[in-house]
Amino acid sequence: TRGPEDTEVAKALTGLGNVLRATGKYDEAVPVTERALAIVEARLPPNHPDQVIALNNLAILHAMRGAREEARSLFRRVLTAREEIFAPDHPELGSALFNLGLINAQMGDLDQARGYLEQALAIRQEVLGARHPSTATSLNNLAMLYFYVNQPDHAEAAYRRAIDIYDKLYGPLHFKSLNSHKSLARLCQARGKLDFARRHYTDALAIAEKRFGPAHPATEEL
Repeated sequence: TRGPEDTEVAKALTGLGNVLRATGKYDEAVPVTERALAIVEARLPPNHPDQVIALNNLAILHAMRGAREEARSLFRRVLTAREEIFAPDHPELGSALFNLGLINAQMGDLDQARGYLEQALAIRQEVLGARHPSTATSLNNLAMLYFYVNQPDHAEAAYRRAIDIYDKLYGPLHFKSLNSHKSLARLCQARGKLDFARRHYTDALAIAEKRFGPAHPATEEL
């Protein structure tokens, strides 16, 4: 019989916490996820992979429930632990930087966010490749950030690179590129590049109609 502080119990709690989080029951998920973390911190050596996973799970949960300060603190701990465990160009380090970048952006700390997201992009490009879906995700998020810090040239270039990756991976006008086309269209419109804006709105509309149908709200908003 396993005791209440056994690491196998922590694994079961982690699974339950993840299910509760996935079904939107964030308040119920918090004590379950916190207990899983407490067990692995008590039973395992510092920076054990299961500890880092538990920290990251709790950080994601707090981010999803809008507790951003708690999420940022935990994401920082995840980054510190992964820096101890992994090489500087490891994808897990890139993911930690990416998460910290997003939470800082949500909190309005745009300079910090840009630094983290640029580091994450550099790692993903180096390790995963310039045409990997995660690289495209990093480019999309950086593009949004560049827009908010008034660097429209950087934003436009990042959106175009993301679309190019999606086109090469999945073919032109794939659903994966919908948000990139919409965002780039709005950016071009704001910059007075109306021909480019029209082109990307048209592409976004074609993708939405194919994916959702002409009467869907996602299509009608275009």
